[in-house]
Amino acid sequence: MASPPSPTPDPLTPPLEALYWTQYGTWYPIFRRHAPKSTVIDIDDVQPQLLDWLDADTFVLPDGSGPSALPTPHQHKSSGSASSAASEDGDEDEEEDEGEEAVKLPALDSAIRAVIRKYDSPVFPKLNWSAPLDAGFMLPGNSLQCLHPEDVYLLLKSSEFVARDLEQISHLLPSPSLRIRPQLVLKKWFALSRSYEFRVFVRAAHLLAITQRDVTFYEHLQTRALQSRIKRAIFDFWTHVVAPEQKWGLTDYVMDVYLTKDLARCWLVDVNAWLPRTDTLLFAFDELDALHLREKALRRTDSREGDVDEVQEGVVRLHMSGGENTGLEEEAWGESDVELRVLSDRRMQSAGGPGATYSSNMVPRDLIEFAQSPSNATQNMSVDQIVRRWNDHVDSETP
Repeated sequence: MASPPSPTPDPLTPPLEALYWTQYGTWYPIFRRHAPKSTVIDIDDVQPQLLDWLDADTFVLPDGSGPSALPTPHQHKSSGSASSAASEDGDEDEEEDEGEEAVKLPALDSAIRAVIRKYDSPVFPKLNWSAPLDAGFMLPGNSLQCLHPEDVYLLLKSSEFVARDLEQISHLLPSPSLRIRPQLVLKKWFALSRSYEFRVFVRAAHLLAITQRDVTFYEHLQTRALQSRIKRAIFDFWTHVVAPEQKWGLTDYVMDVYLTKDLARCWLVDVNAWLPRTDTLLFAFDELDALHLREKALRRTDSREGDVDEVQEGVVRLHMSGGENTGLEEEAWGESDVELRVLSDRRMQSAGGPGATYSSNMVPRDLIEFAQSPSNATQNMSVDQIVRRWNDHVDSETP
């Protein structure tokens, strides 16, 4: 008897379609009840000048975007020229400022402040697909918490991830049915336990694999019992919330979820396109492709008709119909087939821990410690003011 032919991969979702469905402004309204509170701002409608400022070489922050709504008399580069501003002559600074007029983004300033007031909380910014995770070092405490519009602007301006989003949008061909415009997303800030963040891979409408989001060794994730509970919680969430949603039009995607510590609630944090731009973390794309082929080989083909005899723990058991009972049964892909990976060897994580992920973008630790020290009274200062104060402090200690 000839063996059945090996399955071939299902076609992937076209890139433009994948990017459309995974932009925050598309998927968030569909799954709003299961995602952190967020506000999506259409940049072209509110303040298109933001895009010009992000693309410009200047690093002068928009005027009036700091803790006070009043315009500041001078804006300075954060590169270190601020220390000379304290000098009496100030001739060099005046020459620099003459060539760089401060940009004003009043409509966007107002929109950002309105969201912060509405949530009564700091916000976490991102664009259509990417968050400025590589720019957290720009704010005190290496945090992405934004209290003022200038915090949002500083993160966006400093992030290569954000620049990649804007470049992606500029290269997309316009489509009348798939509208992709620059979006600023402001998410209500809430503290996450990073060990309970997971990335989930869905291919051809089947959940294939799960990996921890923060590639750090966590002792409490090593027990088989907890891993089994985590896999079940995520699989149940996908089965009952995401997969049956009729408004959701994507079959290949990578979603980020967050589990509460008691595993009673699963939150949808983000959705990513199944494209090379998406980090597969503890998996490689060829491993995910192999899982997809394995799943496809288990599917019931049209030429083999069967009746659903029972559904048990997410596994559909099919018995052949017609003729005498041969006892042959086939199992479709289910929870038990999903592969969950967590870092199981402490030596495999980055020597610098999770903070070293974006080490090429780091700033001196002294600056962070200076900003965090209560004795320096920097809590209500703008970013530019903190940098100027720190530069003055360094100059005063120089022999």
